Amino acid sequence: MQISLRPEARIDIYDAARFYDRQSDGLGDKFIGSIFGDLDRLECLVGIHSRRGRYFRIFSQKFPYIICYDRGDAIIVVGVLSCRMLPDSIDSTLDER
Repeated sequence: MQISLRPEARIDIYDAARFYDRQSDGLGDKFIGSIFGDLDRLECLVGIHSRRGRYFRIFSQKFPYIICYDRGDAIIVVGVLSCRMLPDSIDSTLDER
């Protein structure tokens, strides 16, 4: 199944990578590699994750982030959000997308 990233999800990944690069040089690249590894894993496990609201959610294996997605003919990633956000904030962010 093909994975498609919405522009907002790409921005989430880019912003988080910039945050991690400010913490330690090269950590942003590790974050990006980890998230794309999670997306590769998602192809095999699509649809088995918990659903909250309209979207399924999978936790990143190495960083405290959730990948929020929908499925149909393709996997559509709508957000890559920090688990440090309050659950209601995550829901509000996703509702705006």
